[in-house]
Amino acid sequence: SLRDLLATWFTTGLLQVERVTWQSPCEIGKIFLSEN
Repeated sequence: SLRDLLATWFTTGLLQVERVTWQSPCEIGKIFLSEN
């Protein structure tokens, strides 16, 4: 079911909590570019 699928995607072991600042969009862009 959709609930089970979402539960596996969003398990606490797979999530990382990070502080969001005004620099965050720039950092996210750097990560995206380095992974592609």
